[in-house]
Amino acid sequence: MNKEQKKNTDETDKKNNNLNNSKKSVLVTGGSGFIASHLVDRLIKTGYFVVNIDKLDYCSYDNTKNINNCYKFIHGNISNKELISFILNEYSIESIFHLAAQTHVDNSFYNSIQFTYDNIIGTHNLLECVREYNQQQKENSDKLVSKFVHMSTDEVYGEVKLGESECTENSLLKPTNPYSATKASAELLASSYYHSFKLPIVVIRCNNVFGPRQYPEKVIPAFIYNLFNGDKCYIHGEGKTERHFIYVENVIDAILTIYDKGNINEIYNIANTECFKVIDLAKLLIKKLHNSDKFEDYIEYIPDRNFNDFRYLINSEKLEKLGWTPKINFEEGIKRTIQSLKNLKKN
Repeated sequence: MNKEQKKNTDETDKKNNNLNNSKKSVLVTGGSGFIASHLVDRLIKTGYFVVNIDKLDYCSYDNTKNINNCYKFIHGNISNKELISFILNEYSIESIFHLAAQTHVDNSFYNSIQFTYDNIIGTHNLLECVREYNQQQKENSDKLVSKFVHMSTDEVYGEVKLGESECTENSLLKPTNPYSATKASAELLASSYYHSFKLPIVVIRCNNVFGPRQYPEKVIPAFIYNLFNGDKCYIHGEGKTERHFIYVENVIDAILTIYDKGNINEIYNIANTECFKVIDLAKLLIKKLHNSDKFEDYIEYIPDRNFNDFRYLINSEKLEKLGWTPKINFEEGIKRTIQSLKNLKKN
């Protein structure tokens, strides 16, 4: 941990001491990312003291200011063992939501080593720090990390072709790109730490998420952003790949349902039934934003990825048995996403 990080931490320690005694402290890794920033907001509203560690990559959301005594931002990397150990001890972390990761599939084809560093080595370092911390606290059970929620992706299952069944949590992992391979590897590491060291691991695999704050490299905000700015929807290949999309607030509901009611050493899928071909998604957004049926004026086809999975198809019955159902449908989610990007454009 460097001097600047220590100084910034010390400045708010006095303010946080009383709070830490009355609230559960949770660590969110990558808490300035798209999904994680929404999770941070909800956890604070729910009554937790939230520590957010984020290295502030290019796609980060600006939630770095310590806006109240329920939140602490720490600029750092999960691969920094000294820093992670400091956070666990200083804030008596009770639970961890691990969302820090490289996530853009396109980038994984030409910068795959970075995905290995961040998604695998970063996760391994975090697990090892938690193992050591829990070992140190074994005589003080109320200070143990009691749950480690590991966020993964439906892409670890690999491509599901027409006529093939939905993937359940027990389906084989068959990742087909460097991104999904690193996420599958990180999952296996997490699982191994449950079996070898009894760390309280829970794994979540989720469909494609969309909503406010998503960086416009992902398909929905990219299309909306381009259409706002007089540009086109750039589509890989013929646009026939299919994706299930789920609104971010539904995902936060699911994560917290799993956190509250899910079992240790279990995997939970978060799935939505609403599915679109990429070409149909583009047409839908063109219709909404330009009220035009001349789709060819707003679409440009570009070379496909090295390999592009046709679709992912997962079953979330296990999660639904815990009481979760998505509350916000695709139509309403798109409406909210468009409005959020309009507001950003005005500013």
